[in-house]
Amino acid sequence: KDFFQILYIALILNLIYNAVEAMNKDKKDGQINISTDIKDEFLSILVKDNGTGIKEDIQNSIFELEFTTKQDGNGLGLYISKEAMQEQNGDLRLILSDETGSLFEILVPIAS
Repeated sequence: KDFFQILYIALILNLIYNAVEAMNKDKKDGQINISTDIKDEFLSILVKDNGTGIKEDIQNSIFELEFTTKQDGNGLGLYISKEAMQEQNGDLRLILSDETGSLFEILVPIAS
């Protein structure tokens, strides 16, 4: 159980790190909002930022292995995070992204 708690924390930190980078590009009033809700048999964790957003033409690629838009990136963060969530019968997905920011959802299965 401790491993999964560490996994979820690492996943959320990865999303926050990505959001901070997106906000630092040209915004001084960056905000990150994290909220939770229960959806059926999942804990939904929403991570929203007001960064520069992800260009529409690459949104379908952001979870692919080694895909990155960062000069010094390795393209592992979102890929590993999504794979790890799916292995736990959960998911990580991009809900929306445009010039006003991005919204990601982490779906964590609730143990019965």
